[in-house]
Amino acid sequence: MFKAISNIFGQNKTVTPKYNYSKNYVYRQWNEHIVEIKTKATKEYEQIDEVKKDVFHQALGSQGYSSRRLQGNSIVSSIHSVLKDIQDMSAENKELSQIETLFEKAHELAVQFELTKRVKDENLIEPYQQKFLENVSESLASLEDGGKLLMPYGVHGHVVLMEVTAKVIDGKKTWNWKVYNAGLGSDIYHIQKGPLGRINPWAKTQTFEISGIDPSKIELKDFLKQLFFQNSERKKWYNPQRFISSITNFLGFSYPVYRHLKISLIRDAGGKFVKHKNKPTSYHKGQKAGICSRKCYTLWMRENLSEINYRRYKVKTAKTAQDRLHKLKDRHSIKKVEPKKDDLKASKQLKSAAFIKKHWYRLRKRDDTDTLLFFTKRALQHREEKLQALESQRAKFERLFSTFQ
Repeated sequence: MFKAISNIFGQNKTVTPKYNYSKNYVYRQWNEHIVEIKTKATKEYEQIDEVKKDVFHQALGSQGYSSRRLQGNSIVSSIHSVLKDIQDMSAENKELSQIETLFEKAHELAVQFELTKRVKDENLIEPYQQKFLENVSESLASLEDGGKLLMPYGVHGHVVLMEVTAKVIDGKKTWNWKVYNAGLGSDIYHIQKGPLGRINPWAKTQTFEISGIDPSKIELKDFLKQLFFQNSERKKWYNPQRFISSITNFLGFSYPVYRHLKISLIRDAGGKFVKHKNKPTSYHKGQKAGICSRKCYTLWMRENLSEINYRRYKVKTAKTAQDRLHKLKDRHSIKKVEPKKDDLKASKQLKSAAFIKKHWYRLRKRDDTDTLLFFTKRALQHREEKLQALESQRAKFERLFSTFQ
């Protein structure tokens, strides 16, 4: 009514914003937003809540520790933490130094993908999506024999990791496409281990893999656009199609990434579904909590690193989590910040190990610093024991092998 009256008296001063769609403007905005997201990820890495959330994803999410507040994390925050762990270990470990550039590229794609979700100006969404798709398509086209590309992917609140490997057979280039997923959709679209895998909720699932894909039969940009953005468009809440798809995706009946990959890569591009019988590292346990944004990288490490380097990586992540919690606690004491009531209670309760054993179930749902620190130490000890057992076993084999030479 007010708008109608203002139009009558000529007082409607609403001005539609003018947008400059020149390449220079979009490129400048693109760079500014990318710097903003990277800076935010670096700052969040040191913030109290983000430290606790990252520690939960690193060391506690797969140990039976439960916390609603610490579950779920952004794609950029998770891969930012993974990349820092790899960079810290790359000087000592040759195998990890070789995958550092691979994860740097994945970090770049994760930032660009999240930028398409976070940009507030709806008129810039399409240009940003185009720049992201151009980067992915150029990276895929430039893959040589044995080259790999990691692409973090997130939709409907769930994150998976996709890996594309290029192979040249008789002068013809093919792709192998993998999906690392321990949550939504893996119980339906992945192969379960064992004869009763389909009805066993604790069965391990195999990495989803399609081999022998012919890239020449794929309209790459259209395929990538449909893959990354078909189910993440900004629609109105009352759209019935979105309402139905959200229910089916929540139940795990039609997680869109698998449906699209099967149609485009198997039916259209001649790919074949791969089943590994004698490869134990390709079978993984499902996630016990909302740690999908970090768990998918752990699955990749387990499958692609040697067993001893994988164990070293797990120990390193737990040590990093412990060090960050200690720094967080020291920062509290240096700044003389008033601790929360939960922290005060926990500092008194955690003095005795007997109290922990008695009240395990109740304490595992706490988010205070002392409780997290206690369980992180426990997880680190467990991982170190596994690493020591593996190293001692390896030393025995080396001594045995040297005697026969």
